[in-house]
Amino acid sequence: MNEPLINPKSVVLQDQPIHEAGGSAHHRQSAWYNTTFLLLAEVVGTGVLALPAQMVTLGWTLGFIFLVFCFFCNYYTGIFLWRIQQHYPQIGTLAHASEIFFGPQLSLITQICLSITLFFVMTSYLLVLALNIQSIFYESHICQTVASLFALVFLVFPSQLRTLHGVSFIGIFSTFSIVVVLIMCVVKIFSENPDEHTKENIASNLTFLQCFSAISTFVFGSGGQLI
Repeated sequence: MNEPLINPKSVVLQDQPIHEAGGSAHHRQSAWYNTTFLLLAEVVGTGVLALPAQMVTLGWTLGFIFLVFCFFCNYYTGIFLWRIQQHYPQIGTLAHASEIFFGPQLSLITQICLSITLFFVMTSYLLVLALNIQSIFYESHICQTVASLFALVFLVFPSQLRTLHGVSFIGIFSTFSIVVVLIMCVVKIFSENPDEHTKENIASNLTFLQCFSAISTFVFGSGGQLI
């Protein structure tokens, strides 16, 4: 008989606190609908809205291949993380999971990589918010630096939420706004004839940077596991 992948002695009860790397602990608050709002706000966001442009860049063939590939990768990693959480309910972060499976050294590397990734994700969203402020007040000719400062001031209040449980309620408004934008995009698509270049099966004159940027957008648009 094969040995079990998970050590049963490491399993704890669901009502025990979950831990982070370094020993800090807190009790679980979020229900399934809080997690749903978080995932929708994270996955169905600017990344998804950018996918149509990347489909045009790659063409229908490559675009569809990477779209399906990212779907299966997202599905696999989501199921994998869910199974780990079922066997180790005390795990609260990816760094803590790395500490349990691979030791403190890899846990530190995980924390560093995750912090760098989240930093650039936050800067990308800050840039999107600054561009939106410029679009709203287009008659004022606000430069991007000033618009970014306005964006930082706007984010002061929601940034006071220190848990994903609290952020999940803001995710309701984010999900609603994204759904409205998606509906507007679909109506726009069916109300106009598509351009000729959107019918290319394989993109022509595609440079390495264009291909890398498009693939990165597909990965970014389908990766909600960081939360």
